[in-house]
Amino acid sequence: MKWHALSAGVLLIGLSACKRAMPPASPTADPASAVSLPAAHVPETAPASPLQTLLGVFGAAKPATWPAFDNLPGVQWRDAKPLGNPDSHSPETTHYRSGSTLLTGFGDVDVPDGNVGEDAGIKTDNEGHVGVVLNGNATAVLSIALRKFYPSDDTQDILLRQLGRRAAVKRIAGRCALDYGTTAPNTQSNVFFRVSIANAAVPVFAETYIDEEGGNQGPGATNFVFYRTRPDQRIASMKCKRADA
Repeated sequence: MKWHALSAGVLLIGLSACKRAMPPASPTADPASAVSLPAAHVPETAPASPLQTLLGVFGAAKPATWPAFDNLPGVQWRDAKPLGNPDSHSPETTHYRSGSTLLTGFGDVDVPDGNVGEDAGIKTDNEGHVGVVLNGNATAVLSIALRKFYPSDDTQDILLRQLGRRAAVKRIAGRCALDYGTTAPNTQSNVFFRVSIANAAVPVFAETYIDEEGGNQGPGATNFVFYRTRPDQRIASMKCKRADA
């Protein structure tokens, strides 16, 4: 499965396989569990992380317009304004805007340096350095996609580290049978969450999944996709087990 076709081909994250400079994260509990975990080990006075700020705007009572995301602390935009998405097959992804930000709680790793062919090499960067793509229609942002190098199986913990002490991240589905849009067995460990944070008017929904083998595209990746509405169609199409089942 491609990156939900949300990025319109942007955020090409490298061309050479790399070695992780730190051990992989330890696994989390059963992704289909109904456990709702509050954020822990976050000081009450800690400043909002870039992702918390991003989701605070995204989780407004009504869909936020594109200019609402222009000047968010810690988010660097590659595109000065939303661009048309020629690959879109949905009215909810006709436009996109790409950039980058940093997730907290990671250390330095080896990553592709962005060069191609014989010039391709590696560089050192923080594993939490992620590509960001806003997706929406001509007026409003309707989903957000993040992608970082290296597969991580602790995506619930990663989200909690970003979102402040008053956040709650509840698993709503997991243990999916199929990869999205295929009849092939699921290989991407898709998990779905309901995310509530103090600075958002309404909860948002997150889907996380991994690309285990990067091949010529790098060392694999972890993807985070945020929706304003519960992605029941995706959950059903992949035959995921609901947490309340």
